[in-house]
Amino acid sequence: MLDVPAALIAQMGSVSEEVAGAMATGALGSSNAHVAVSTTGIAGPTGAVPGKPVGTVCFGWANADTVHTERLVFSGDRRAVREQTVIHALQGLLRFIN
Repeated sequence: MLDVPAALIAQMGSVSEEVAGAMATGALGSSNAHVAVSTTGIAGPTGAVPGKPVGTVCFGWANADTVHTERLVFSGDRRAVREQTVIHALQGLLRFIN
């Protein structure tokens, strides 16, 4: 559905700004939406890899003209990371469309 190239995931890892941007762009391409938001991350408690600790989340926001990405590291347990992810994604969407 999102058409993220497997080669991009293999090269950058599934938790990367590049993949988040491709996810948002892919969501636009497969829908009638004017804007899309994507997240990919490691909420924990396991899954950390070198350079990407638990709490790492990458975001993508896209429209027909622009793709913006961001990488943050949140603290807390799995639930806290997921809650912070949703809040940041929606706050970022408001900034992106304004």
